[in-house]
Amino acid sequence: MELVVVAKSIAQTLIVVALAACWSSSSHAVDAAPGGGDTWNSWAMSFTMTYCSATCHAPGGSGTAGGVYDFTQYSNVYANRATIRCGVSAVALSDCSGSPPPKQFPIAAPYPTDADRARLVAWIDAGAPQ
Repeated sequence: MELVVVAKSIAQTLIVVALAACWSSSSHAVDAAPGGGDTWNSWAMSFTMTYCSATCHAPGGSGTAGGVYDFTQYSNVYANRATIRCGVSAVALSDCSGSPPPKQFPIAAPYPTDADRARLVAWIDAGAPQ
């Protein structure tokens, strides 16, 4: 029985070491923003694909306005970041006019958590790094 416990402990240690090695590999640094924050490639694109593009803001979607609001494209998200920031935020931001109001975006389910809303606002506040 003692041998089984030792073998299990060694296996758990090897898993932790392997995960740590994978996490610290340079592949994660490619997507990291200066200071270690989110980037478009590491996180923000998945947010817009889930909550914006899946419902309206993709080619052929009801909210594309001739491509201006095609949020599958970083350039369009970046160009509209101030409006997105105000309408996605879970709370009223002091530098937003109230239109769009907090939590207006997305207008249809699925809806992000308040934590994800705050994370997108933080990404925009950091300059929306790609």
